[in-house]
Amino acid sequence: MAKSGFKRFLRMAILGGLGVIVGFVVVGYFMVTLSESPTSGTIPLDKLEDSVSITFDAKGIPQIWARNDRDGYFALGFQHAADRLFQMELIRRVAQGRLSETLGSQMLELDKQQRLMGHTTKFALGQLSMTEATASRLQAYSDGVNAYIDHCSALPFEFLFLPTEIEPWTPRDCFTCLSFQTWFSNALLNQDEMIKDLHEAVGPGQLEELTPLYPDWAPVSVPPSHSSSVLPDGGSPEYGSYPPGPSGFGLHPVPWSMSNGSNAWAVGPGKSQSGKAMLAADPHLEISRLPQFWYGAGLHIEESGTNVLGVSVPGLPFFVMGHNGQAAWAFTVGGVDVLDYSLEKIDPNDSTKYCYLDKRFDIDQRVDTFYVNGADPVIDTVRNTRNGFIVGDPIDDSLFYVLFWQGYEDDMGTAANAAFRLHDVSNFADFRNIVTQFGSLDAAWIYADSSGDIGYQLGTRLSLEPGHRSKVPLRNWTVENDWLRERLPGNQNPHAHNPEQGWLASCNNMSTRGRHIPGKYSWARIGRISHLLDSAETMSVDDLRRMQSDLVDTDMLRWARWMAQSLERWGMAKEATELMAWRGSTDTASVAPNLASAFKTEAIYLWYRGELGALTDGLSSLPLDNLISAAETGQVDSLTAQLLRQTLDSAAGLAVDEVSGRTMGTVQSLTMRHPMAMIPLLTDLLELEHGPWPWGGSNNTLNAAFTFPNQDGTRRVVVGPSWRFTIDFADVDGASFVLPAGNSGNPISPHFFDFFETWREGETWTVPLTRAKVEAAAKSTLTLVPNSP
Repeated sequence: MAKSGFKRFLRMAILGGLGVIVGFVVVGYFMVTLSESPTSGTIPLDKLEDSVSITFDAKGIPQIWARNDRDGYFALGFQHAADRLFQMELIRRVAQGRLSETLGSQMLELDKQQRLMGHTTKFALGQLSMTEATASRLQAYSDGVNAYIDHCSALPFEFLFLPTEIEPWTPRDCFTCLSFQTWFSNALLNQDEMIKDLHEAVGPGQLEELTPLYPDWAPVSVPPSHSSSVLPDGGSPEYGSYPPGPSGFGLHPVPWSMSNGSNAWAVGPGKSQSGKAMLAADPHLEISRLPQFWYGAGLHIEESGTNVLGVSVPGLPFFVMGHNGQAAWAFTVGGVDVLDYSLEKIDPNDSTKYCYLDKRFDIDQRVDTFYVNGADPVIDTVRNTRNGFIVGDPIDDSLFYVLFWQGYEDDMGTAANAAFRLHDVSNFADFRNIVTQFGSLDAAWIYADSSGDIGYQLGTRLSLEPGHRSKVPLRNWTVENDWLRERLPGNQNPHAHNPEQGWLASCNNMSTRGRHIPGKYSWARIGRISHLLDSAETMSVDDLRRMQSDLVDTDMLRWARWMAQSLERWGMAKEATELMAWRGSTDTASVAPNLASAFKTEAIYLWYRGELGALTDGLSSLPLDNLISAAETGQVDSLTAQLLRQTLDSAAGLAVDEVSGRTMGTVQSLTMRHPMAMIPLLTDLLELEHGPWPWGGSNNTLNAAFTFPNQDGTRRVVVGPSWRFTIDFADVDGASFVLPAGNSGNPISPHFFDFFETWREGETWTVPLTRAKVEAAAKSTLTLVPNSP
């Protein structure tokens, strides 16, 4: 082919390719406009019994007004699908272990993990325990989702770009998603896999030293004067039973999951300027992905008297945090370890059997097939014993690790019953009964009500107090470990009710020092909020909102002091004085938090790298913190003290060079992106990417910012306050909700990103509860009516 002909061919090919891309973008934009959810008018729908009104405020928060129970949950399903259908589809596929069918082989390992957790198996057992009311509500919700799918002019635009066929929603899907959320509340905090690797690297003796549970000086949630096993006022509510379960069983790689961190606190009438109880909450979840996790809504049902307002998870018909005018509730990740790794010995003479005490048992096998987009199906064989699933490579020819998740034996029917009951809770005794029935959901709950009660309840089901307190994995062939499967009744979990101090708080910290509860806990944020709550005789709801925006990192203050001592030894008196003058703020103009953070990271790396290598990256700062504190009080030998001082001095020099005077705002930023932002023309057309913005905060600040490192030494914020909620029971219609982006998942909607400025500036958005005030604030009303025969 002549050069001119080839150029002509190449030009036509490029233009043709661009034409295809532009065509897809144009079609995508057209689908976006068609798929915008309705907020006014009248829609006739099958399976409705009576008309339902849905009012929308200026931020697109819907409040549903129904005469009967079934229609109310039908309308909630309809509205979830209208605003977040693609998000619901992804959550369902993640929970089912079917994401690779859509996104290809890069999701295969995640799919294998979720199949292993068994979320799809929960419906059969749950049907035995869920009430008729629960079954009816789940079916009504599913019917509402499907009614929107059938009614809408176009599916969300994301379905155009991914080979995903939407399937009807079912109550089974609700159970699958609920099980997934209970698993994920612990998954990101769980350290069992790292502890397993540390055990192999250093042995059992040093393992305990490297993995301390919690600092002696850090606050806990249950005040020391409180019992952790007696109900308030001598009450003894009847707790739901848990039928035995079946004997067999990227950065932020799992999208749209319910828990990662969080803060919540309640203030009693004695410390409240209004004389009424108050509650504040800000769960920490992924905020870099659009749309974000929570969906704000209200549900009002005449028949049952339900009036609940808060946040829900698209795909589930529950209000997991919020209030009903009589009570308010929120939860944080409790930190409790609900995953256990143990060592399993395979019979050296028969690889199909394993050893337990003096007996041999058959290994169960299950074959899973994964249909992968763009590749051949993958066949995976899963093996399990009475102690869990066999995972990873063998340590030797006969020794394997097995994983047991407490959720394998959870009954999601009991959990679903409790979730619906939460909507109407009005007293702390009932609240305790309800929130301890969510199985292995790793949650610590904070409560306040209109009568002035405040309370704390660790909701996670706990194992019977074991003799085995060590982190060293059990050797299953020599140990009787049936206690791993036995659970305490919920009324024996740590709790507190109306403490003398006048407040209660939970920030992923240890619940109590009265019991040994293995897990992973945070300690800096609970220290900060304890100080703030104790610092004033009385406070207002506005004070609580200001606390939610607090950027002080008390943990970094400790490390800054130690770094200043090293800088003085370096002869850098001016720099040391400046660092000592820092008061802990991690705002964008500050340099000190970068210095302290780099110093801590380098010190841990220098002290442990020779022994632990890559495992140093996952190590908590607490072991070295304890060692430095011991050295300060002369509790270590002179050689250790000298080596430690040299290590800290070297870390200080490296930190100064690394930071080079850069502020938080030049190092740390937040960008919010839709998954389809990978398509450039569509990104610009639909504004699928927002940012970057210079960002302050850290994982230790109340206004949290959990980050991941970039290759250029900067950090990107991935997790932060995913919803800010405050309520003073002196004015329930003045409750404030703030989301990071918007309530809608449709980029063309005015409510896709309209909350951002309010959220970033720490401002409030009032969402009333009573009908007269809701209707006064409403900007539009959508009416759903029964379809005429």
